[in-house]
Amino acid sequence: MAGDIRVLTATLRNAKPTVSDAARHPLPACADPRGYWDVLLMHVTAAAATTASASSVQAAMKDVPKIQRQLTIELKHTAQ
Repeated sequence: MAGDIRVLTATLRNAKPTVSDAARHPLPACADPRGYWDVLLMHVTAAAATTASASSVQAAMKDVPKIQRQLTIELKHTAQ
């Protein structure tokens, strides 16, 4: 993962309240039948909760771009 891990860690820490709020408002199953939203939130929550090494944060965030692309494709498909 490219970028400064300190910036990523600070951004994730600042995003915790927003991620928590988003977890309380899941997408309807008809819009996200494969559950990508929940998986995406789990990865971001895990990364935000990590107080360990930079590699732990990177490991938690590794699949986020892929999951985000899958969710976007799924949402576009269900919105048609």
